[in-house]
Amino acid sequence: MTAITLRVTLWVGLLLTLVGVLNRYVIGVRGGGAFLPLLLGMLIAILGTLAMEPQYARRALLAVALLALLGMLGTLSVLPELRSLNAGRQPAQVAAIIARALMLLLCALLLATLLVAGVSLLLRRVRRSGFRADRP
Repeated sequence: MTAITLRVTLWVGLLLTLVGVLNRYVIGVRGGGAFLPLLLGMLIAILGTLAMEPQYARRALLAVALLALLGMLGTLSVLPELRSLNAGRQPAQVAAIIARALMLLLCALLLATLLVAGVSLLLRRVRRSGFRADRP
């Protein structure tokens, strides 16, 4: 994988950790869901650091992609709440909604980056092998 992919992975992990800390200790959101961005961000940052070693890169980035997908699927329920917030209705915990929306955005960014890098790597390997679709 490219260095840009590793940088994006580390930054997303650090930003999710920061969102989790702010969500819990600065904003004061209580409950188990307040720690999800923190735990997810720490795991992504650790796996991103592990992916810098070539022998662990493939498995670590696959685990990061799985975590990003789970984080994204887990926060999709924030979309209707964002619509109601955009329509002018005031839900009870606006800060928690914004934190979950930020988690959704960061996980989607990370997953898109990893998918683009994976497809690019696959295409490079296919070109290098000399595969041509028009050959019988």
